[in-house]
Amino acid sequence: MQQAGDVKDYSVHPATPITFGGEVEDSLAPLPRLPLNTRALIRPATPPLPPVSHPLLPPPEFYRLRLLLPAEEDEDDDGPFALTRGMQQALAAAEAASLPIGQRVDPLYPFILFLALGVGSSYINLEPLARYTILWVVLLVLGAFLTLVDSPRTSGEMASSNLGWGASFGLVFTLPLLILMRPVLASMVSVLFGEMALPVLFQTVVLLAPLAETLFLRGALLERRGFWAALLGAMVMSIVMYWPAAFDQPVYLAATTIFMTVLAGIYGFVRTRYGLSAALVCQVCVSALLLFIPAALA
Repeated sequence: MQQAGDVKDYSVHPATPITFGGEVEDSLAPLPRLPLNTRALIRPATPPLPPVSHPLLPPPEFYRLRLLLPAEEDEDDDGPFALTRGMQQALAAAEAASLPIGQRVDPLYPFILFLALGVGSSYINLEPLARYTILWVVLLVLGAFLTLVDSPRTSGEMASSNLGWGASFGLVFTLPLLILMRPVLASMVSVLFGEMALPVLFQTVVLLAPLAETLFLRGALLERRGFWAALLGAMVMSIVMYWPAAFDQPVYLAATTIFMTVLAGIYGFVRTRYGLSAALVCQVCVSALLLFIPAALA
């Protein structure tokens, strides 16, 4: 048995039992709660790099045309990516070659030929119906070629709301004139179109004429040359078209020219606001109410 005197190394560890959830000394203060910035957590540590701008490359047609053109230096060089004069000419040629055939032709030249045909046909002994049919068919062919052939017409112009607006404009402007000036309109139709059968008159003034004038004047001429060019073209066309029939009555010729020019302004406004199909519907309504119905009632 080991005696107490034999133990040389020993230590005493005093321990005070503390129950769970005991008292906290006053000297130990609670730790402070630091504020948390949530925006700083999602903010990147370093600022982002600026966007890199790349120079635009020419279209593939340029490289094919560039092989056929001689090398030419441009004196006004704006930088390492500037296009030379030969490159600009090649780009212009490629852009012109990609356009549809109808958009390459200026509509003023076909319109001058049409006016020449109208003046020349007035010196030939033709009936009014035959002359009107020939002129409006030629205008229809020219307008369809310049407006519809190879042209990406949007489908938004054929919306029902646009067609409704075109018909509404036609009814609003024509119903008061039909009620107040029906005898004058009937006499004007008799002077311009003569004794024409009603079915033939309907096909001419309600179907053929609006379609031809809309495609050429509001389709090709207004789109390429602007509103006032189309309005001036409609006025000149009215003089050339109705001059042989109203030559002996210049009052009717002047009234018809002014009347058709004002209506052409309304069609042009509808065309610029609601599309080509709305202008066609508007002219069909106006022609039916102001030209065909007065002649039918007379």
